[in-house]
Amino acid sequence: MPPSKPTDLPSSPDWSQAPLERTWRSFSILCWSTGLILAWLHPLPGIAFGLVGWWAQCKAAPLTGRTAPWPARRVQRVEAG
Repeated sequence: MPPSKPTDLPSSPDWSQAPLERTWRSFSILCWSTGLILAWLHPLPGIAFGLVGWWAQCKAAPLTGRTAPWPARRVQRVEAG
């Protein structure tokens, strides 16, 4: 079998919606669990990690993100000329 050539590899990694949701969900679980552990030591870092975990969960689940208390992002187009 000949060695694989660099042209056989995909040009860019697949960052479609499903892998991104899994990444944000994993980050959310990591933040939630870290916040839960830190809440026993001192509440302030626990609250901070809990909020970051909630934000990551809103990024992971589009339905949860629509019910988030902050307004939806609006992107305006700026054209030169």
